Amino acid sequence: MPRLSRAQDEARRRVNDLAAGNLPPEALASRLLAALRGAIPSDGCRLLGIDPATLLVNRTLAASAGDDWARRAWLRDAYLASGPLTYIDFPDLMRAGLTAVALHDRQEACWGYPPRHFGRVSARDHHHAFHENQAPAGGSLLVSIPAEGRWVAALQIYRRDPGGPFRRGDVAFLRLVAPAIGQGLRAALARERAAVDAPAAAADASGVVVLGPDRRVRFSTPAGEAWCALLRDAARDGHGPLPTAVWAVAARLRAGAGAGARALIAPSPAGPLRIEASPGGADGSVAIVLTPERPPAPPAIPAEWPLTPAERQVVALLARGLGNRQIADALTVSENTVQTHLRHAYEKLGVGGRTQLMARFFRETYWPAMDEAAPAALCA
Repeated sequence: MPRLSRAQDEARRRVNDLAAGNLPPEALASRLLAALRGAIPSDGCRLLGIDPATLLVNRTLAASAGDDWARRAWLRDAYLASGPLTYIDFPDLMRAGLTAVALHDRQEACWGYPPRHFGRVSARDHHHAFHENQAPAGGSLLVSIPAEGRWVAALQIYRRDPGGPFRRGDVAFLRLVAPAIGQGLRAALARERAAVDAPAAAADASGVVVLGPDRRVRFSTPAGEAWCALLRDAARDGHGPLPTAVWAVAARLRAGAGAGARALIAPSPAGPLRIEASPGGADGSVAIVLTPERPPAPPAIPAEWPLTPAERQVVALLARGLGNRQIADALTVSENTVQTHLRHAYEKLGVGGRTQLMARFFRETYWPAMDEAAPAALCA
């Protein structure tokens, strides 16, 4: 573990406590930002939800006071429009497995990037593109937040004063706390999803079971009861109130090394089931969320896009993050056929390639919903 300052150590403890709590996503995100600002002073910050299927921003979870105009300008004008500086875009950072980096106008002042990332852009072009994109003059910390092998959120922290750049220690600290943030957000999002799904115990619904301090079932949604029954039947767990897998994840939380929720994947007749336990309250109760482990589907390709059925199939798989070879295998066609369909799609949509297509897809699917439902600033 890197050597932490007193402020960083306090922020780390606060992040771990928050991640282990039972807050809804926006409230958790707001308090996480407040904790981080105690360790990393800044002029602004924002915590964004990420669609794991496309790696595109799909939600504003929290932002600092006064960030609204800057966030909207970034999403509208700079996001996925970075030109040669693809290494400032979150999809590129996530595909490269980079959890935290510091971006400045000079390449030698950037931290967290492997040298190969700068090999394709000269220092002069980097400096020019940085300022052309109207990036904050003091630089930005870009943090990709993982949970259980998927990217779930993205964090931006920025400064406007070029005299106070971010340092290597800031990057190391954010790498340290990112997993706890990811676990906490994933648990909060799972609880939110379960609350929406609770009225229907369908195969795709998430369920919730709450255990009291005495480990008796205090509350269960219909979907929670249905999943427990399915697990008991599949594992021949007898007629007890809960299947073994649920007891196991609750015990893992009680044993608790580290912070945040505890989870496991259990097989069921309906497919893999994620069982996640997190603290349910100060009295020692435990909230358990049971969720089908299926990758979330991105939005549909806009109906008004003038594509043939074959082109639409190829573009839909591209939007899910598949490469040309994977698309060809999925559709049982040749790679040349995929390239032909993509070339025609690019021409019809007036885009220059995959990155520009994904930028247009974001602006016509995710962006309208975010623009209509963007929350007010939550972090002072």
